[in-house]
This record gives sequence, C-alpha cells and structure tokens, in this order.
Amino acid sequence: MRTLSKIVRVALVEPIAVLVVWLFAAWPFLDPSTSVYGFDTLAYTGPNLQTTFDAWRGFSLPLWQADVFGGVPFLGRLGAQGLYLPHLPLMVFDVNTALDFGAALHLLLLAAGMYVLVRWVHGMAAPAGFVAATAVLGSSYIAIKMMSYDQLVAIAWLPWIIICLELAVRHPRRLSFAGPLALATSLLILGGHPQYIYFAALLVVGYGLLRLVDTRAWRSVLTLALGGALAVAITSLQLVAAYFLNSSSGIPGKRTLAALADPSYVLPPSRLPVGVFGDPFAANPSQITGAGEAILGLGLPVVLLAIIGVLFGQRLGRFTRYGSAIGCVLGVSLAVGPRWFPFRLLYDVVPGFGAARVAGRWMVVPLILGALLAAEGVGVVASRARDIRRGFWLAMGVVLGFVILWTGPFEIPRATVVGWWVVASISIVALFVTGGGRAKVALVSAWIAVFVGIGSLVPLGNSPATFQRSTILFAEIHKPLVDKIGLEGGRVFAQTFDRFDNAPYLIEQLRPNVNAFDNVASIDGYDGGQWIQRRWIDMVESLTNGPFATDLNIRSQTRFPLAADLLRRFGVRWVLVDASVLPADQQLVGFTGPIGKSGDVELWENPKWIGHAIAYLRSEVRGTSLGEQLRVASPDVAVVDDESRTIDCEGDCFAQGVSALYENDSQSAYIFNIASDGILVLDQGWSPDWKAYVDGVRTEAFPVNGNQVGIYFTAGYHKVEFRYDPEWVNPLLALSTLAVLAALAMTVTAARSPSSRNASDKTS
Repeated sequence: MRTLSKIVRVALVEPIAVLVVWLFAAWPFLDPSTSVYGFDTLAYTGPNLQTTFDAWRGFSLPLWQADVFGGVPFLGRLGAQGLYLPHLPLMVFDVNTALDFGAALHLLLLAAGMYVLVRWVHGMAAPAGFVAATAVLGSSYIAIKMMSYDQLVAIAWLPWIIICLELAVRHPRRLSFAGPLALATSLLILGGHPQYIYFAALLVVGYGLLRLVDTRAWRSVLTLALGGALAVAITSLQLVAAYFLNSSSGIPGKRTLAALADPSYVLPPSRLPVGVFGDPFAANPSQITGAGEAILGLGLPVVLLAIIGVLFGQRLGRFTRYGSAIGCVLGVSLAVGPRWFPFRLLYDVVPGFGAARVAGRWMVVPLILGALLAAEGVGVVASRARDIRRGFWLAMGVVLGFVILWTGPFEIPRATVVGWWVVASISIVALFVTGGGRAKVALVSAWIAVFVGIGSLVPLGNSPATFQRSTILFAEIHKPLVDKIGLEGGRVFAQTFDRFDNAPYLIEQLRPNVNAFDNVASIDGYDGGQWIQRRWIDMVESLTNGPFATDLNIRSQTRFPLAADLLRRFGVRWVLVDASVLPADQQLVGFTGPIGKSGDVELWENPKWIGHAIAYLRSEVRGTSLGEQLRVASPDVAVVDDESRTIDCEGDCFAQGVSALYENDSQSAYIFNIASDGILVLDQGWSPDWKAYVDGVRTEAFPVNGNQVGIYFTAGYHKVEFRYDPEWVNPLLALSTLAVLAALAMTVTAARSPSSRNASDKTS
C-alpha cells in the first residue's frame, strides 16, 4: 500500500496535471496554421488590438479611433484594451495570431490563479488545486468565454484579485499588500469587458466582507481601501476617458426587462439542472441550454463537492462558506433573468444592473465561488473519514434532489446524462464515507481527480474552439477592392451583408469593423457600446428609415437610395454594394461605377467627394429633427447648433474642399485662400477634446452637422490645424505612472516580508 500511495502521489503532481488540462483546453489556440476566432472577435476585439498595436509601434497612446463610427475617442470604451500592457509581447504577431496566443495565455493565467488560490493561499491538500483549476477550465461557461476575448481576459484576473485580497486580509498591519491588489485589479479594469468590471467589483467586495467577518481582521480595511484607491489611480486615464464618453453615449445604460428577457441570453428555468451540472457527452456541451451565454456546466461531481465543502469545510470559515453558497445560488438565479424575482428586485434597486445581455453572464459568480467551494469539499472527502450518519444524510439529500428533478418543472435530460449524474452521486457519497490511513487518502484523492477530470476534459474536446478553427487567416485573404480604397483614401460605407459563415466575404466586403485592419475609415461600426454617441445617432438618422436602432448598424436600416451629396457631407468617397438582392442603381444615386467588382459586390465612387475637410460659406441652425434636416438641406450648407454660428453668403457660395498639408487619425493640417468668411468642417466625430489652431492661434472648435468638428474662419489665406488633444491626458498619465511605481514598490516590499511566505499568519 505504501508503494501504491507513492505512485499515486507522483501521478497527481498537481502543477503538471493542471498544465496538462490547460494544454488540452488551449491547444486550438496554439496551432499557428489555424485561427480560432471568427467574425465576432474579428469585428469586436481585433480592430481594437490593431489600433493599439499601431499606436504602440509609434510610441504613442491610442487616443483616437478614426476607423469606426466616423471617428471616436478610443480609450473612452472600457474593454478597448488600449492600455493593457500584457499585450506588449504580442505585438510581434499579426492580430490573428496575437488573439489566439493571448487567449491561450489567459487560460493559463486563469488555471494558475485557481491553483494558487486553493493550494498556496488557503493551504488545501491535493487534489484540491487540480479540481478547482480543472472545474473552471472545463466548464461550459469558459468554453463560451474562450470565444469572447475581452470577457476571458477579465475572468482570468478574478482569482488573482481574490488572492491579493486574501493576502491583504491576512496581513492587516502591512499596507504594502495593497500593491499587488492594486496591480491585479487595474489589469482587469484595463483589459476586461466593462460588464465584468462590474461583476468583479460586486464579487470582490462581497467576498472581502465575508473574509473580514470570518477573520475579524478589521485593520486590513485600510490596506484594502488603499489597494482600491491605487487601482483607480493606475487606471485613471482609462476611467476618466470612459466617464466623458459615457456622458454623451446614446446607448441606454439600463435596458427594459423585456429586452433583458431575450431567450438568447437567459437560462430557461426548465433547463436549470442541465445548465448547472452540464452534459459532458453532448456534441456541443456549451449549447445544451439553448441560450448563447446562459450556462455554467461545472459538472455534478464539482457541485456535490462544493455542497460538501459548504456543509463540512473548515478552511474558508463559516461566513465565507455560507456566503459563497448564497452567491452561487444568486448567480444562477440571476442567469434565469427577469422571470425570477431576484433579478427584478436587483434591477430596481442596484445601479447599473440592467445592462444588455447581462443575465447569463452572472454565471461567473458561481463559476469562481463554486470551484473554490469544491476545493474545500475535496479536503473534507480526501483527508479524513466521515461517519456513516453524515454520509446517510448526504445520500438522502442527493436522492431528494433527483426526486425534485423528476417531479419538478424541469426537462428530464437524456438517459446518458442521467446515468452520469447517478454514477457521480453514488461515487461522491461513497468517497465521502471512505477514509482513514494514508493509502486510503491517496486512493480517494486519485479517484476524485479522475472523476472530475472526466467531467471536465470530455466537454473540452467538444468546445467551440475545437470546431471553429479555420485555416483561412485574415491577413492572407485577397481583397482588391479594399486595397484600392486604402490606396486612394477617403471614407467608405459598406452596404453588404453579415455572412457570418463566410470569412472571406466579411474581410473582402468590410463588414464593420473589419475596415480597421486596413486603415480604411468608415462612418459605420459594429457593437459599439459606449462609442455610439447621441450626436452620431442624430447624424446618421439621415441615412436610415425612421429612428436609429442602436442594436443594429447603419447597413441594417439604410434608407434607399443613398445620395452622393449627403454622403459627401460625412466624408464618404466609396460605397461597397452587394447587388445580389437589389441592383446597385436602386441603392445609390449620384455615384459613379461600378469601379470594380468582386462576385456580387460592386465598388462605387462618390464624384461629389471633395476631401476630408470642407469649407462651407453658408450655414443654418439645427432643427428638431437633424436627420431629416440633413437629408433635405443643400449640400453646400453646414448645419450648426448655435444660431450665432449661422453664416449668410451672396454670390458663389458653393462648399469646397481644402488642400491638406498632412492627415492622420488624430491630427491634420490644411491651407486655403477663400474670399469669404466660413466654417471649416473636418470629417471626424465631434469631441470637446479636439483642438483647432488658425495660423498658429488657438480657436474654438464646435460641432457641425450634428457630429463633426468645425471652426470659424475669416476671409483670406489661412493654415488650420486640428489635433485630438485631451488636456487631462498628461496629468492622468503622470498620476498613473506614479501609482504603478508605488504599487510595484509595495509589491516588492510585500514579497520580501518574512510573513508573506506564510499565508496562514494570524490576523491580529
């Protein structure tokens, strides 16, 4: 038996086992000949990464994104990852490869975080670390989040924030432990999806309160507060940019309950058991609930171990165990959406709760806390014997659960799922009443690891990442029409389709936001979030049928025909038209073409286009319906907000383009000699942070045509410069730099502290 025990212990060297599981989860991302990410990530995260890399290679900050929505403040969008420094090593790759490798690295970060939290911080015995890491990596939730890069980034930092919180709580007299807490928190804020920043705040604050109650380490509140303050200082540049952008955003922060009950984003109550326990043998385990994101899939063995951990564990403390259990139940309840009372209650009383698609994403709470509780349960089952009485009550609880499943309002899963659940239940209960002696402990530990491993590794073999790989790399797709646009310049509008199953079509026909890969600017965009500004909505309603629907792009609601005069006003020189349904001459009026063709898609040129900056010699004040006003107004008249900006002109008053000295995304300069006063308008989205200089003298910039940058000029010869130059950038950059240096110094001090090597130090 001693020999067997030694063999089992060697076989269960946890870091190696966790590494094997990570490789199994990440292998689709590690193949350089294929690309996992498809249209959603290409359109949502890929252009952001491209913009960031382009700026970093020029040793500058990515402050302005000119390629989408007519131009927007780049850092204003949380999740844009423009300041996420862990991406620096990925700059040597193209965006496709960088995203794939980035996903693999963040999966490793997530697994390592769960392992360190369980084994090093909480000191739980093997195989608790393997179970926690494997349960998370093998969950259906993470299988889906692998395909949403910025959400995966946020989740990967959650266990590390909890680790740093634990260290701060256990060393209440050492303020230096605020350093690592600030660094981990700031990385989540700078790299993560905005909704997961919200989830993380609630999860970490709630968990921290439970730990404070259990440990009574109230002195550590100062350390925790300092860590939070440092994190805010480190991310201040991102947060302030987001605040300013969000203050003018056209996206409602709180959606209606009807919108939040969309079946695509909530867990159907009838499928709750399979949504929580999962079906490891399904062809696509991440789609068994019928909803895109509302699934947990931790596995029944993990859930049973978590229940044991709640009832009989000792490592985490009573309040932490029971509070975490309540958090798990609440997270699952919220995933059901407005159908259940908890969601409706929090919707009414918690600020920021009703964001789009939010319901199913609450499963991140039971994901992290459930895995932690399961690790606690491993210690109970593997380390010592439980008496038969407790084993009997545990078995009765499992039986009661199956009775509720069969008699309650739940769909009965297929026989293979039920069989797996029965075997899992019997095995866990049997292990619970087994123990005593080192050899038995080793055997029980091995069986737990094998059982949890089967329930996690089998679904990973059928994760979306395994069957969405493509040998078509975006950079290798031939796109002659796009190349022509990029070579000759000017904005583009793509009136083409979202053929999600046809990557070459999406790349060739610039489905938003793919144009950003080729530095081709568009007035449209995809899934813009905070980037969708009220002024932009007002402006582009001139191109749509009725009020603009913010959940759709312009292409999905275009009003035909598109007029060359109107699109010239917005800087549009080119239009890509898919003529397979409606002929191009019925979609466009006043355009020249086709200039080129690629299948059913035709490229048309706007002969009225006169450049990126237009001098208007007449203007009129904005009315109540800007979209309608822009449609009917003369193309030679600018529309201004303020009546004092109106200009009358006699004689030759046609709008005219001006000569460019230089032009790039965030700054440009023009020279002209015009005999009348007028308004010079740049085809970039309006922001109060645009600075303008006429002949070297600062002049006031103001919004024109709803969402463009304009300045007033007098008759004569002038040189005009435009710069996107927020005054708050340099002070906040200095603050962030100082905060990072302080946090790093504190982290080094904490690491050198003798007591930091003992995570179980007393807290008083």
